[in-house]
Amino acid sequence: MRTAVDGLVVAARRISPDANVLPEDWLRYTEAPASSLPRFADNVWDLSAGIPQRNAGNFSTFLDFGSEDPRWVETLKCFAWCALHHDRLAATGEIHALTSLGTKLGAVPPVRLKRELRWLRSYLRFLDQRQTSISKATHADQAAWLNAYREASWSTRFRAYALPARLALYAEWLPAVAVLPNEPWVGSDVIELIGRAPPPGENSTPRIPRHVIDPALNWALFFLGDGFDDLMEAIFPREDYRSGRTTLLQGPAQALPGTSTAWISQSGSLGNYAHGYLIAAAYLVTAYLSGMRDGEVQALREGCTSTKRQADGRPYRHLVEGTAFKTQSGFPVERTWIVLEEVHNALSRLSAFNQKA
Repeated sequence: MRTAVDGLVVAARRISPDANVLPEDWLRYTEAPASSLPRFADNVWDLSAGIPQRNAGNFSTFLDFGSEDPRWVETLKCFAWCALHHDRLAATGEIHALTSLGTKLGAVPPVRLKRELRWLRSYLRFLDQRQTSISKATHADQAAWLNAYREASWSTRFRAYALPARLALYAEWLPAVAVLPNEPWVGSDVIELIGRAPPPGENSTPRIPRHVIDPALNWALFFLGDGFDDLMEAIFPREDYRSGRTTLLQGPAQALPGTSTAWISQSGSLGNYAHGYLIAAAYLVTAYLSGMRDGEVQALREGCTSTKRQADGRPYRHLVEGTAFKTQSGFPVERTWIVLEEVHNALSRLSAFNQKA
């Protein structure tokens, strides 16, 4: 048993060196053999088996504890394991109950774990600068930590608030040097500390400036419009692909929208690059005009588009079936987006090229 400064009794639990890093709920997305999954004692954790997003690179996938400050390795590993297994530990009463926590915290999805550890490192460095440590942190230290983010966005202020709260929740599983001497935020309401959460509404992410996005979007729409028909007729001449119009290929060379770059006058080596051009154009149109996130666009599959039509055959709604990753539960779910005709055409034409290529 460990006893904190304020008299709170905290039981010391130990994480087995052979314990699975990834919770079972996240292993439904992989066929990787159990022998390849990361264990708590490993210096490098490969989280890819628990990350269904295709756009997650090595930065989010691998945790290398061998490159960390040796003073903090055990704290970082124990915290990371608890954050991943939070929901199970909470359900079985294996994490410490807080009386002051004004909002519910849940498990951290594997793809977001590295972000949580960045917050913990920042907290450790902050306390270092104040010539103290987690086990000696006072209420004044906690207040100063939160005050450092007073001008930041609400979501950033919430993460700063949540970090000490998670440390207190996981106290039974952390090394003694990482156990807070007192419960954070006692006597304070979360709204008093970080303000009220903004109401759900329009995405607050800064928009791409028009002078940046407009030329690229015009190019993408051209490439998936008249340019696409030209491309198909140039690359697949023996496939009898005909759009029924006079193509740009049959007239004088024209420039791409907003550029001085001449459009193709013959197929040449274009076929070597056409697929990449089409992917880039379809991605740009879909990501900018559909409201889908990067990972959701990259997770789209062949045949994801459909159209609802009126009795006379006229289309009135274009749909895209895909996977949403940012959900309340943290687990991906299948979702349908209602999209513009331009998005539907972009994905349909990329699919048509894929089938011929």
